[in-house]
Amino acid sequence: MDLSAVVEPVLAEPKGPMSVAEYNRLVTLVRPFVPPELPVRAGASFGPMIGTAQGKFGPMTCNPPWRVVLREDAVELLKAEGLKGVIAVRMELRSRRSTMPALYELEARPLARLHPDCIGEWKTPACDLCGKPESFSLPPKRWLLRSSIPEGLDIFGIDGANPRVVSERFVETVQRLGPSDVHYQEIDAR
Repeated sequence: MDLSAVVEPVLAEPKGPMSVAEYNRLVTLVRPFVPPELPVRAGASFGPMIGTAQGKFGPMTCNPPWRVVLREDAVELLKAEGLKGVIAVRMELRSRRSTMPALYELEARPLARLHPDCIGEWKTPACDLCGKPESFSLPPKRWLLRSSIPEGLDIFGIDGANPRVVSERFVETVQRLGPSDVHYQEIDAR
């Protein structure tokens, strides 16, 4: 999302903990720019990732596990193949290597949900202060709530959880570009 119309210094450089009133004020400022299906939660960051990159990147990298990074050729191939749900944001990274390809962070909107039967005792109650909905640790065995799976998308996230869900078509497309450090695992839906 483009927040360039929001003139608010704290969004560019967060300074740490803030009062609930200040948090609510900032949510009010950014909410019109955020798609309605996406929550605006405490700790959210906006804009491209800025930093330093080291090493050689495969077509797709996950480090930390919830951050999916694609090389530019992978983004181009996914789009050329017509995959749906690919939202890639160019990262602003510096590197000592002059030949490092452009890297993109892959947004995976949290549209699906884990099935309630697999969460069970892993739930924690909702936060009374910030309104964050109940959360849960990922149970060892998990499956998606079939009715929550978005139709026709090749990548999406799971509400309240970090794993990304990709289609077989997504996996096959990225693997054409060479080896990655990403582990794929099938997930059931019920």
